[in-house]
Amino acid sequence: MKSRLLFTLSLFSGVLLSLNAQYWSATGALPATSGQYLTAACHIGNNIYVVANNQVFGLSTDKGLTWTAPTISAPTGAFASLYTTADRLYANMKINTFDYELHYSLDNGSTWTIDTVGLPNNAVKTGKASMNVYNMGDNYIMAANGTTARYKKLGDPTWKSTSMDVVISDITALNSKWYAIGAVKILQSTDFGVSWSTLTTTGLPANFQGHKLASNKKDKLYISTAPSGGGEDIYFSTDEGASWTLTNSAGHYTHSNPWVGAMHAVGDYIFAAVSPEFANFQDPPPYLMSSASTPNFAPGDTTGLGMGLATTYLPFFFHINDKLYTMMGELYTSTPGFAADLSSASNSMTEMQVYPNPTTDILNISLTEPFEWALSNITGEILLRGKSDGELELSLDQFSSGLFILQTNTTEKSSTTKVLIR
Repeated sequence: MKSRLLFTLSLFSGVLLSLNAQYWSATGALPATSGQYLTAACHIGNNIYVVANNQVFGLSTDKGLTWTAPTISAPTGAFASLYTTADRLYANMKINTFDYELHYSLDNGSTWTIDTVGLPNNAVKTGKASMNVYNMGDNYIMAANGTTARYKKLGDPTWKSTSMDVVISDITALNSKWYAIGAVKILQSTDFGVSWSTLTTTGLPANFQGHKLASNKKDKLYISTAPSGGGEDIYFSTDEGASWTLTNSAGHYTHSNPWVGAMHAVGDYIFAAVSPEFANFQDPPPYLMSSASTPNFAPGDTTGLGMGLATTYLPFFFHINDKLYTMMGELYTSTPGFAADLSSASNSMTEMQVYPNPTTDILNISLTEPFEWALSNITGEILLRGKSDGELELSLDQFSSGLFILQTNTTEKSSTTKVLIR
């Protein structure tokens, strides 16, 4: 799902805003659906999709500023989850107690196409099992649950089986390499899901059992320890999972079992949900955050978030440009936001992200403001050009391998980046 998490440091004219000075506000998604609470949310570019408990589908095409509840031809069953990939919205539909179906939409939910060929049957063999969808980059996706996984390239008619492990806790991708947490192991695929091998790692405890994974899609991986191992520790890696370093994530909350849940990373920012205090319905679920190159966690600011509205005890996050979003009954967004990429020395709010690079077919370009762009070959011939409102997924599969030049222009800055297609 393209779907990822951001937050709290903004630099304007050299003035540093407080790391924790985020203020949250409701986007209005819930009133638009006339529901009691939201059950799913995700985004593709500036388009945000939600579903409420009454099964009403909500859509915003302007990052949550305004909402509609369009009339759609919903798939059979009830919306259980929403996921996003490079160009399509996926829905996991619950047909009955045991049967689920994956459907996707290419027109903002108006119409849907069933996509279950090759997916595993459920335990009682009456239909398909429930599957989570993961956006793996490079135009690939995975569908997986706790025990089995399938993969394919977007547009392929059939999901392909892949052998990972008897347990699959979480999945992510970094620079065209795929990672999964198995039973007391971390697995890696370097051939887009065809095969998996166990990583040899340093820095993790003996018999380490991971729980959640996160990738900033650039140069960092994060992994948390399972509740059975304490649940509070987060490790990070800057060498594609070969070595890991323990962060200071533990000890910030003193209530019983403050386990780390969903994590989201962009640039040097990392956010981690924390399980709340039992029977505490007065406070929003807590979370940790860090924006330092070497992670330095602190409790995140929950000012403005609703209380006692969560339908799950751990929230999840995603971002659009420099705004962080979280779903807790309603969909909330943060103010003032953050710089989308502080992994370099530059503190410009127009810092650009281009990934993966090298690439095989899809190039993601992200800025915190609208830009014009042009892709040229090394002789200077312009091959493609266009405009974006800040976030772009560019298909390059029509080009042969080689070196290309990407130029972007904003109202204040021009940038040139070498892009390698392999």
